[in-house]
Amino acid sequence: MAITFSIQNTEIIMTTPQINVEVQDLVNAIRLFEDDFRMMSFDHIIDAEGKATLPGVGVFTEIVMTLRNPWTIRFEDEATAHVNVTGGTTLAVDAINDPRPVTTNFGITIAQAASGILIESDKSGLTPIESAALLELWRLQGLDAANPMTVTPTSRSVGGITQVISGDGDTTSTVTRS
Repeated sequence: MAITFSIQNTEIIMTTPQINVEVQDLVNAIRLFEDDFRMMSFDHIIDAEGKATLPGVGVFTEIVMTLRNPWTIRFEDEATAHVNVTGGTTLAVDAINDPRPVTTNFGITIAQAASGILIESDKSGLTPIESAALLELWRLQGLDAANPMTVTPTSRSVGGITQVISGDGDTTSTVTRS
């Protein structure tokens, strides 16, 4: 994502064609620009909040980024007609905190996130016990290439899990974790 800033026009300019934009990427780029020494005499561009931790591993509230008056986002590629904003919501307000357009481009639709929560892609939102149980089930189905399953007529084992198979093998088999 390439972004430039026009202090004179109070614009955040997306200089490459964008279809999907992560709110966190926008916040990071804007905060980096705000930290530049040339911005010391200017008020900050956005208010951003969110990512409050919710119960569960890797579950957070969404990010809400609000462009402060008079800043807007402009897409340099006029062919852009629809942009998906993911991972949060982007708003813009005027001097009295009334809503105003986020972008100055005519005809651009910005689709906002609507879930209200974010789940980290490398996290599951499961408790540690639920996550461990899911991992065991995954291994017991032989899906873990790093831990091949060994099956004999009387047992199967994988990744430290051993199950004993008993019964007559024709009409009834019982599988018990040992």
